[in-house]
Amino acid sequence: MRVYLDYQIWDYIDKNDCIRSYFQLKKEEGWEYFISVAHLEEIYRARKNETIEKKGLTDSLEMTLRSMSANGVIKPTINGIKYVPKSYDQTYQDIERYDTTNIILKRSLNRKQMDKNAYNPKDLFKGVIHKKEEEYKIVWDTARVKNEVNLLSTISNQLKMEVSQPHNSLMETFNNLYGERAAKEQIKRLIISSDVEIKPAIYHSIQDNYGKLEFVMEQLYFVLTKCGFRRDGSDKHSNSGTYDVQHSINATMCDIFITNDNKFADKFMAVAYFLGIPIKIIKWKDMEPEVYK
Repeated sequence: MRVYLDYQIWDYIDKNDCIRSYFQLKKEEGWEYFISVAHLEEIYRARKNETIEKKGLTDSLEMTLRSMSANGVIKPTINGIKYVPKSYDQTYQDIERYDTTNIILKRSLNRKQMDKNAYNPKDLFKGVIHKKEEEYKIVWDTARVKNEVNLLSTISNQLKMEVSQPHNSLMETFNNLYGERAAKEQIKRLIISSDVEIKPAIYHSIQDNYGKLEFVMEQLYFVLTKCGFRRDGSDKHSNSGTYDVQHSINATMCDIFITNDNKFADKFMAVAYFLGIPIKIIKWKDMEPEVYK
């Protein structure tokens, strides 16, 4: 059974012997833990921002993660998300070499701005009789979300029109993020990736094309956020939310995903349900009783 733990769960394992013992036992029973480039980016960021008082905590977490997980990294390739054996050191070196901290920050600020322009979350299910535990399914049937999903079909044409204009804002943004030469290639890939009809149950048709998979999943997360589904407008969430999307994309290679972020879990469940991604998403709060019994 392939299992993907979010970054915070790995931190729990590192700092709590009881939790470590539980996950070690599950490993002996057949769970195999996988880590991704998103985990390594978070480790890099934690190490970079580590204070003197907390010196060594990131090293300890990294040792735990490497000792318990498979000897490799899940990462994006031209053929979709793939597990690359024995690639930890090289992947981490690449992250150091191409520091994405500023890019993540800018993307987080964009998410924060999107939260400000979003709908009132209280009205999303207004007048809809439903069970709370099934909201991740019926959210796609709400008028607000259906309307926003339908608007996604215009994105590809909008991108083509925008980049055809001289000194357009999108190209200037990409130039600032990646440099002029790389920006042109990024724009080209974005347009190609956006040329896809976003509709239910298309996961198996896009899973081997990372660009399309990333584009589709990000757009669906943006729709859920804009429409108010499990939205958290805090600065902390805006920063971590960028990694959340990447973790969920990488986790599509696994059978089980475990997180302590309930709102993120619900959004991932909604996206997985919509696209037909065969993954079981478990909330930490639901498994804690078993861990401590």
